[in-house]
Amino acid sequence: MGLTAEPRRVRIARVALGVAAALALLFVVTTLARVSPRAIGAAIVRADAALFAFAVLLSLVLNTFQSAALLRSALRATGVVVPFRGALAATTGSLTAHATLPVGSGHALRVAYLCRVHGADPVAGSAAVALILLLKLAVLAGSALLGCALLPAPSPWLLTALVAALVAVPAAPFVGPALLGRLRARGRAARLTAVRAQAQVRPLIGAAAHATISVLAEIVVFGILLRATGGAPDPIRLAVLLPLCIVASKLPFTPMGLGTREAAVLALLGGMGSPPTLLAASLLFGVVEQILPGALGAPLIAPFLARLARADRLQS
Repeated sequence: MGLTAEPRRVRIARVALGVAAALALLFVVTTLARVSPRAIGAAIVRADAALFAFAVLLSLVLNTFQSAALLRSALRATGVVVPFRGALAATTGSLTAHATLPVGSGHALRVAYLCRVHGADPVAGSAAVALILLLKLAVLAGSALLGCALLPAPSPWLLTALVAALVAVPAAPFVGPALLGRLRARGRAARLTAVRAQAQVRPLIGAAAHATISVLAEIVVFGILLRATGGAPDPIRLAVLLPLCIVASKLPFTPMGLGTREAAVLALLGGMGSPPTLLAASLLFGVVEQILPGALGAPLIAPFLARLARADRLQS
């Protein structure tokens, strides 16, 4: 199957619509919270530079080496063995796509690269993408359930967000068009069953451990940014509630979760800082986790896609 791309006009219209929706949602959120853009900007300007730099460094490690380790473990759990260097090349090459496209798309692009360049089974690759998302779902849902058990009175917001997580995230693999096409192919269900039967326990445990580390690292990054902007993060509440904010940011309503993440942060993390502080930390989290990795990966995306297209032509 060759690589396809949507028309440029459609792409531009979709991005413009998403940006407009994000700005409108941010306006609604700040209006309801009675927070002015000037107050948010002041909190960002006052942020501790050393803590911000540490959060950036940790995020880059998470988005490169840790993400590559998770990808390699998930592939091994579905019967595909690739060198770590290959997984790292796929991760860094698709960093921009992974940071900016809807959830699952970046992983699907990485797996497509490994399948075509390294000759891995595309069915097993699709199963690896689904496994990564399901493992992260398990960690997020587990944190939310732990929050229901530990917090004295779980709020309706927590329970509503938990239900949204359990419904939305399992559907996330279908967001990636490459993965969607593979899952619809004839006879794919039987082959996926065979792939699951070949899965090994040890790589699966390794993939689960890497998925847990990835989620915990994101929580630590947000906690550092909240501290940098003058907030007072509660480790337990942050560990059990921030995953729900992360899930909200993955919903494909706005680019990079802008607006949905901020609404969830205000709803769930109240008490860890003033509204301007929470919104400043949330916006900086989006910069550190998505915009900066996307910008750093921009020079690599063109040669990555060129090599992927070249391998695709050789196989067709």
